[in-house]
Amino acid sequence: MNIFLTMLCGYVFAYYDKEKKETENALNKYLYYIALPSIIIYKLQSIDIAKLNLSFFLINSIPLILIMLIVYFLWIFKVLKMNFARTLIISATMGNTIYLGFPVVSSLFGDDFIAYAAMSAAIQNIVIFSLGFVFVNLISEDELNLKIFSKHIFKNIVFLSSLFSILISLFGLKLPNVFISLMELLSKTTIPLSLFLLGVALYGSKIDMLKIKNIFVISFFKMLLLPFLTGFIIYFANLNSDTIKVSFIEYTMPVAVLAFVVSKELEMESETVAQTIFFTTLLYFPIVLIIDKIVEIII
Repeated sequence: MNIFLTMLCGYVFAYYDKEKKETENALNKYLYYIALPSIIIYKLQSIDIAKLNLSFFLINSIPLILIMLIVYFLWIFKVLKMNFARTLIISATMGNTIYLGFPVVSSLFGDDFIAYAAMSAAIQNIVIFSLGFVFVNLISEDELNLKIFSKHIFKNIVFLSSLFSILISLFGLKLPNVFISLMELLSKTTIPLSLFLLGVALYGSKIDMLKIKNIFVISFFKMLLLPFLTGFIIYFANLNSDTIKVSFIEYTMPVAVLAFVVSKELEMESETVAQTIFFTTLLYFPIVLIIDKIVEIII
């Protein structure tokens, strides 16, 4: 309810804000460049690396690879057209693991588990921006554009701040107390503001019925097939740690805004992705109310 009400506040605010686009851009820049790196560094710098066993890394990569393989073979057998298959590779795997994922994980497990959510997001980013780009290249039959690849992976603030924090934890380095205190203070703004921003972004969005078929296909892959494959692996591999639960929750997230940026950069069906972001975010409302029950059944 708190998640829904915070997003509703953002939606109502956007209704009365005549400079909605400017407000949205300003809030997004603050979150992306300041608040998100702050909460990731603050939480990850003290993370217990020992809890992150091989199962954690595999569960944050294998389901994504399976989705990529399914899409690739559907293209091979001409079930999917080339450009939509490329679009599906990115949009069906890239979830809103930060803006929405962190608040949901925090509400279910507490703020301490945001560190594992950040680690989960970082691993998934690496898989998507490496193997995902390879599959996109295979489908398009063009040469792999290393410039575009490096631009997204090395300018991804979430990935870089996660990597920085992991290295600090691995080598047992200690950051200055004044820096840690600053990160702690800024991190407190991340979750409420990210939900507020999602509400602002939802205002004025709509769905083009001409694209509804492709929107449904992406939504099926992202909201049903990907979580199902993940849950299947977790259940039959008998994985039942809290960190695995966090990973599963991250897989249930709607399509990420970053998927629109990437699809536009790679000349995919970016408008379809934009509308799918809106549709899957709305679709997540009823899911989030029962997500803890789903986790209890699977894990």
